[in-house]
Amino acid sequence: HDNLYGVLGIRNFEITIGPFRPFENKNKKNSTKANNKNSTTPQFGPYTFFQPTPRDIKRAYRKRAVEVHPDRNRDGRATEAFLVVEETAQVLNQPEQRQQYDRERKQRRIQKRQAVTGRIQRTLDRVYGYLAKAVWVVKTLP
Repeated sequence: HDNLYGVLGIRNFEITIGPFRPFENKNKKNSTKANNKNSTTPQFGPYTFFQPTPRDIKRAYRKRAVEVHPDRNRDGRATEAFLVVEETAQVLNQPEQRQQYDRERKQRRIQKRQAVTGRIQRTLDRVYGYLAKAVWVVKTLP
């Protein structure tokens, strides 16, 4: 499934902020300390917010499992839905699998964004080409 968090009804708005180096010398060219490899500037972060905890995942799993369980839900696809919920919970409850899933999901988002950006750039290039031709035509008119 493409969005395991969505299967459980969880919104994963994971936001990472930082790292911050508030005491870093802004003028590194004139600073001998900045060129020294042994000197370290205090770093704060990165901080991650809005990441579902294992407890949130368990709670969402239990709620969703009750909703789609074949004994309580007479829909013909209840068994299939319950199996999807089970598989989702197994992936999200194991830290290694969850990290791998999150990495793959992030990579898919990046690829989608690059594809859209590429399409927009190609469209703008075509529009620019048409405008350049139109300007050339207007300039060549008597």
